[in-house]
Amino acid sequence: MNRPLQQSNRPRSAPAKRPVATSTALPGPASPLGGDAHAGLRPGTAKNIKRRSASAASRRRREIVGEYMRRSVDPVMRELVTHLLVEKPVDVTKEMLSYLRGVRDGTTPQIQMDSQRKVSKEDRSYMARDVKPLLTDLLSDVVRARPRAPVDFSIAWLASRRAQATDVPAPKSVSKLRDAISFDAAVTSQKPTTCLEKKRIFVLGDTSSGKTTLLKAMQGDLEPTAKPSGGFKTFDLGHQLSEDAPQSTLTFFDVSGKTKARARWPAYFSDCHAVVFVVDCSSDLAEARTCFDYCFRATNEHEDERRSMLKGKPLLVLANKQDLEASAKPDEVSKALDLDDYQRDGYHVAVCPVTGDPQKSNGALDPRVERAIDWLAQKIDDKAGALEARRTRETAATDAWDALQKEKKEQRVFRKVLRKAHPQEGEPEECMDESEGLEFFASELGCTIEAMDPTAKRLAALMNYQKLALQMTAAMNQPVNPKKRAPKSWDEVAAYVEARHAEKWDPAVVQRDEDEDPTSMKNRLAKRQ
Repeated sequence: MNRPLQQSNRPRSAPAKRPVATSTALPGPASPLGGDAHAGLRPGTAKNIKRRSASAASRRRREIVGEYMRRSVDPVMRELVTHLLVEKPVDVTKEMLSYLRGVRDGTTPQIQMDSQRKVSKEDRSYMARDVKPLLTDLLSDVVRARPRAPVDFSIAWLASRRAQATDVPAPKSVSKLRDAISFDAAVTSQKPTTCLEKKRIFVLGDTSSGKTTLLKAMQGDLEPTAKPSGGFKTFDLGHQLSEDAPQSTLTFFDVSGKTKARARWPAYFSDCHAVVFVVDCSSDLAEARTCFDYCFRATNEHEDERRSMLKGKPLLVLANKQDLEASAKPDEVSKALDLDDYQRDGYHVAVCPVTGDPQKSNGALDPRVERAIDWLAQKIDDKAGALEARRTRETAATDAWDALQKEKKEQRVFRKVLRKAHPQEGEPEECMDESEGLEFFASELGCTIEAMDPTAKRLAALMNYQKLALQMTAAMNQPVNPKKRAPKSWDEVAAYVEARHAEKWDPAVVQRDEDEDPTSMKNRLAKRQ
């Protein structure tokens, strides 16, 4: 169950309205909208109109759930309860399994029950003691999941519950959502032993796959108008797997899916516990495969070690836009991404078909999204300690990698400036004469020429009084923000400048700078292609 992090503003003296009952046999599901955040506002205000719109959507959702229960669940469960009342089995779970398998296979025997018989006190006691607890848990999960095949779902759920009760290892659930049954059973019957208070989830996918629309819908916006993401956003959601489970916060990182933006993705790979990969199933899956391979099948880890930091983390693939007829199904998505090969190392992977836009899903959040997020949160909790330790370790490695790249960039820029000061052909660029250069250098250092260190004067001459080189050298000894960068002594500055000066025209260094410089003509042409 996912709830946005918002508190109700309803006055304490005004009791909350009870939700309308949708079925005589079932409790209503928790609304994804959470509390009524705008109660008590004056009629006619924009926020009040939005509140009424959310309330209308909530009522519509209850109506949809109620209709689903009346058509698909209540007839079967009514007969099941009657059967249990007649047979009064000792092993209720086994008897329910047997009966529902008969319903599925079309071999259910006719129930022989006297129509004149009244429900006795003994019947009520038996139902309250042996049947009601199990049936309530089952129906609560049916309401939450709303599976297309409720009988099959119930069979899988009961089989898992019976395996746990008898200390028999439960059969492993299908890790990719080829059918919703085993996936749902895995979510509702297994409870993690620990709970990570703040779960960090990276949301990836090709452009126009529906990532932002989906995240806005999960926050309660049932009429999202998402525009292509141009940067980085975070979405926080309150989460609780069950009523007796601890509360946690899910923080989703949403980044632009454009091809040009992918170079920025690895910066966030280390700082997450799990990944949601959204696929636009209405378009060519080859684009999704390219995007997936970039994230999970790095081929240049020696150039960017961050590219390998998503491997092994719980992965939820959302096969989005299932409302369209030509949309690819979970099996097709799994094959297109070659998840069988990726999963050989025992990674947790699930593929779930969803319709992320509530406006195309009867005006409510697709319930499959909720149970899919439940699955992902559970997988994070299952390995909470290992995932958090890995996040801490990889975040430190990323910080070190970023610092190294920053240092390499500064050295590359400094060499480029020195080449302008000492060109192999032509005239020097942006260089001053000695008196003007020393005066400029002294102003950058905040001192007079007479008070300037002799080493500083020597370095200024070595750099041919090039303007940018003087500025960069002064910033080493007198940084703008000493808290972020420690000042260097003139001996340390001299060692740095002389090393860059010695290698400025080294052929191997020049070639490396050309390959690594994103502003070089070679790399500009490569980006255009």
